[in-house]
Amino acid sequence: MTSITGICNRGLQGLGAARILDISDDTRNGRACNASYNSVRRAELRKHTWRFSITREVLAPLTETDPHGEYAYVFQLPAKCLRVIKPKDPYLDWHIEGRKLYTSLSNVLKLKYIKDEEDPDQFDALFAELLSSAMSLELCEEITGSNSKKEILLGEYRRAISEAKRMNAFETIPAEPEEDSWLLARL
Repeated sequence: MTSITGICNRGLQGLGAARILDISDDTRNGRACNASYNSVRRAELRKHTWRFSITREVLAPLTETDPHGEYAYVFQLPAKCLRVIKPKDPYLDWHIEGRKLYTSLSNVLKLKYIKDEEDPDQFDALFAELLSSAMSLELCEEITGSNSKKEILLGEYRRAISEAKRMNAFETIPAEPEEDSWLLARL
């Protein structure tokens, strides 16, 4: 069972700092973790297509129209959407501005996106380790004041993200390449 406090404590451990009992502790380390955790978690989720945070949703268009007249349909992105995963339809022309998605070809949108997953029990174990490493990096200067320690932590973070991405990729079945008329002409 993974917890927010556990992830923060792993980050503090990487700094050689005192652990906390809860993320809401009114201690220097508790306040630092509380101030940083959500923004670091969202940034790490957004950086890669983590399998555990992929969500699908079918959206209906809004009644409003594109103020510039370029697109026929406007969709409100879900509140938990951190990043839209590119649709497989190569003909779907879409554009995102703010929290709205504009498109011309679809009056119903099958959206696949990275969700702002808040429940640490849903995290992949390697993502939780990566998040701990990112917390160490984020808190390093505030807690230790050491730039040399930050360089060491940056190397550890890079190793953690590489390992997490590699294992995440193993869970993805490679897609068959689409038939290309140029390649088929050669047969």
